[in-house]
Amino acid sequence: MEVNFVIRKVRFHACVPSWEASKVQRACFSIAADTLSPAHSLSHSKRETIVSKGGTFELGFFKPGTSSKIYLGIWYKRFHEEIVWVANRENPLSHPSSSRLELSENGNLLLFDGSSEIPIWSTNLTFPQSNITEAVLGDDGNFVLTGRSNTSSIFWESFDHPTDTLLPGAKLGVDKVTGKPQQLISWKNSQDPSPGVFSLGLNPNGTNQFFLEWNRSQIYLRSEVLNETSLRSHSEKSMFFNFSFVTSKINESERYFTYSFRNPSTLGRYRIDQTGQFRALVWLPGVSVWNTFWSAPTNLSDVYALCGAFGVVQYPDNFSNPCECLKGFKPFSMEDTRLNDWSGGCM
Repeated sequence: MEVNFVIRKVRFHACVPSWEASKVQRACFSIAADTLSPAHSLSHSKRETIVSKGGTFELGFFKPGTSSKIYLGIWYKRFHEEIVWVANRENPLSHPSSSRLELSENGNLLLFDGSSEIPIWSTNLTFPQSNITEAVLGDDGNFVLTGRSNTSSIFWESFDHPTDTLLPGAKLGVDKVTGKPQQLISWKNSQDPSPGVFSLGLNPNGTNQFFLEWNRSQIYLRSEVLNETSLRSHSEKSMFFNFSFVTSKINESERYFTYSFRNPSTLGRYRIDQTGQFRALVWLPGVSVWNTFWSAPTNLSDVYALCGAFGVVQYPDNFSNPCECLKGFKPFSMEDTRLNDWSGGCM
């Protein structure tokens, strides 16, 4: 029996990459409005991307800064340097001519590097039959592996595997597979999305409380224990956000934090960055800037071990160069500190 597969909502368009103006080198040729089907693989060499239906988000390959390493990620279509998700953050690609993302015969997303038939990243799910899925990038920034004949069947979604960013509508709770609290983990530095030393997650004891941690071991900030009353109060005081903890209708033991914007057209997200701060970032179209609407801790001096051994936080806070060495010392690694990674400290 011959089976034909098609790309849904095909739209071809070339674009001019603003690599010199951006911190991120990106792919720039869109192959489909929002969908990857079994009929096509996403190729780095062809600079192909997938764009969400409303044009808010784009998925494709990118190189951070001057790095030669290649990653598959999602970013704002209008702001290519604002990466919100990375698939292979611990396993970069190194073969530009043959790196590709495709759907396997059993319905999994597979990311290949070079001629190797062993994927360096996969959704790694088991399905009862082949060729039943397609991958769709939503206008909320969620990359979803869904049923081709029944799009309400969701087998996998990027929202369940966050990197350093929590987008509106995403859930931060307990991992469905491992049962462990999910975490947002900072980039290692400005050009390396591999897991850094700072993370944010829920209290593993089950209370509605957030922890900021250094090296997944040292808690340096605890939020208040949040409940419906306190979340409602925070929402009422906020200019942009509505917050809530939700109990799953399917599984009452599943409880997660989520949020939305008062105005659905607002662009913004929560992110834990490499300075160890958890920030709420909102795009202000009137002045064309990303504004840090809120951050915790408020001062960089309250971030545990931000500057490493014999390093000190500059005063006042300098986010582009937060640390300096004590007199008589120099950075342990000039290359790391140039990229804003002071975890090695000074010597």
